[in-house]
Order: sequence, then C-alpha cells, then structure tokens
Amino acid sequence: MAREKKPAAGKGPGAAQIAEPDLHDLTRDQLSVFIYVALLPDETREIVRDLGLSVPGFRTEALGDVERCDLVADEIRANPASAQAVLSTLTRAFEQPPLPRQPLTPEGAADLLHVCSGDSALALSLWRVLCDRERAVRDAARPVLDWLAQEYYGQRQEGEGVAAEPPREGPDPSKRLGEMERVVERANARAEEVRLKAEAQREKLQVQLKEARAREAQATEEAARSREAAEGARRELARADAALAAAQSTDAAQEAQRARALGRDLEGKVAALEGRLERSRERERELEARLEEMERARPEPRPTAAALHDLLKGDLQPRFDPTVLRGLMMHVPPFPLGSVVTLSDGVQAAVISLNRQQPCLPTVRLLRTSDDQHKDIDLSKQTGLHVRESLGFNVEKWLFELPPAFVRPAAWAAYAAVAGKK
Repeated sequence: MAREKKPAAGKGPGAAQIAEPDLHDLTRDQLSVFIYVALLPDETREIVRDLGLSVPGFRTEALGDVERCDLVADEIRANPASAQAVLSTLTRAFEQPPLPRQPLTPEGAADLLHVCSGDSALALSLWRVLCDRERAVRDAARPVLDWLAQEYYGQRQEGEGVAAEPPREGPDPSKRLGEMERVVERANARAEEVRLKAEAQREKLQVQLKEARAREAQATEEAARSREAAEGARRELARADAALAAAQSTDAAQEAQRARALGRDLEGKVAALEGRLERSRERERELEARLEEMERARPEPRPTAAALHDLLKGDLQPRFDPTVLRGLMMHVPPFPLGSVVTLSDGVQAAVISLNRQQPCLPTVRLLRTSDDQHKDIDLSKQTGLHVRESLGFNVEKWLFELPPAFVRPAAWAAYAAVAGKK
C-alpha cells in the first residue's frame, strides 16, 4: 500500500530541535515494532536485501513482515551503523520528523504520542489548531482542509451553488447523511484495523509454528540418538553380565552394576525425550487449529455496489428516510469516477460520468480499442451491456435500479436544493 502525499507542513523560523536517533539503544521488541509501524513491507524487504541479512534454515523471501523487522532490529543492535538504511528510507518517505523546530518537553512528547497512536489523530490535530487563540495558527489548518475536501468530495462542478433552503418537517437529511457517512468511515477504519491485527497475529502464529516444527525435528533427532545410545548400553550390559558370570570378581560385578545404572538412566532420558516430542506435536496441532480458525474468521471484503444494493433491496431499507437514501445515492455512486471496470463483453473501461437516474449504468471510456482512439459509451443507452467486474469482484448480482420514487425529477430537485444549501 503506497503512502498518500499530503500538503507539506510550513517550516518556521528557529533552530532545529532534532538529531539522529540512537536506534541501537532500544530493546529488540521496541526497535522491531518501530520499524513495523514506520515502514512498508516492500521497504523492509529492500533493507533486508541491501544489508544481506538472512536466517539460517529459512529462505529470505519467505520471511513475514514481523520476522523481517526482528531481523533488521537484531542487525542494528549488533551493528549501529546499519541503522542508516532505516533512517534513509524514513527520510525518503516523510522527508523529516514532524515539528522539527518545536522544542518538546517530556509531557509534550507524551501528548504527541498519545494523539498519534489513535485512530482519530488527524481529527484531534485539526480540532486543536482550529481552537488556538492566534488567528495565524488557526489559518494554518485551511490548506489541509482544502486538501481533504479535494480528496473526499472531488472537484466542485461548474454550476454548483447555494440554493434557497426548502421547508423542513423533520431532521435535516444532510445532517443524517453526514452521520451515516461518518459511521461508514469509522466502520471501514475498524475493519481495516481488525484485518491488520489479524494479519500480524497470523504471521506470529506462523513463526511459532515454524519454531515448534524446528523443535520437533530437533527432539526427534535427539530421541534417535538416545535410542542408539540405549541400544549400545544394552549391548554393553549384556557383555558385562557375561563377564560377571565368567569372572565372578568384585571389580567385574561393580562394572556390571554401573552398566545397569547407565542403561536405566539412558532409558529414562529416552522416555523424557519421547514425552517432549509428543508435547511438541500437540503444540503444533494446537497452533495449526488456531491458524485455521483465524483464516475462517477473516472478514470478506465487499465492494460499494454490494453495500448500496443491501441498503435498497435488503432489510435495512425501511430503517432509513427516503430523502437520506436519495442523498446517499447522489454522493456515493456504486462505481466512482476514474474507477476501472470490466464490461459484460470482457472489455476494460474507465468511468468518466455518473448517471443519477441509473447509478449502475454510468458513461465509460474504453481503455483498449482497435484503432487506439478513445471511445465513450453510455451504458444506459446500450442493450445487454453492463458492468461485470469492479475492484476484482463480480458485481452482476449487486446491480440495482432505483425505485421510481427516487428517479422523479421533483424528488431529485428537492434533495439538490437541500444539498446545495449545505
């Protein structure tokens, strides 16, 4: 997943308050988790390759994200100069740490880490800046808000303006729509967080499973050696018994006694190693069962068209006001502008215009034509041609048509007036 480029923060006057960090002073777990949250998987993979790191008995390309971070952390703690690879990658990704010219107290550092560790870091930061006493500080939030409006709402179309507010008889539909959008955003954020945590837990379980299998192999090898030693001891014991019967001497009797004791000791070690082997196998079965359970519990992602279909056709439709649903149809199309879809004839196309009356039949531009010329197709005017796939999903079962009450011009004009007033 690539990082998004956000508006660059202004560089204020004053001396820099930052220096190169001593990453080797952190513990192994602290340094490993810092690399895990700061770098992308491809970046840690490149660092492992550039530093020439490897784990005996494992292929480097088969290592998981957590294992790679542990490997890099061990290398930095053993060779502090290798931390430059991590710092260079951070500089390329973020240019510099935040607040480079602002001195931090321990309390300020704790507040900064507390804000940035949650899911609402951007909202809390904007809230704090907008509440500042200084007008210049409050104005610093404007470029970020403009960038967010461009990212979330897209470019404002010509002709969009403020219309007179119609009479209202109930709760503000635009406010209800905003609340629904925020609920959807929070749900998506929580689902993404659960997915990432499940992936991390699955990788840890895989590491534990590999370690358990390695211990099982070691225990099997030790048990085999112990069996060979026990067999040799039994042969020695038989020879000692024969010597005792022949010599009937005190020294021979003592040697035979020691041989018997050695045989009993080795038999006890064999039994103990066999017990360890059985426990290792039981642990392996438990880890495999937990891994299978987590694989089954992973949530299945769904496209936007599926969610809109369920709102209009499923059990959720009676729970929402029709005006709110119309507003949701206007703001959340099943196939956003610029998205790449596959048509029912197998041709790929890009969505270039939305259809408010028939959201599932937008105007698309073919990406490949025989004469290498752009060709636009209005799917609402085609017979038998529709969107088949979007974002890797077959969406034919989720295509829908708006109810007649949704497509009446008067209904859309009433909602457009409400949305324009907002």
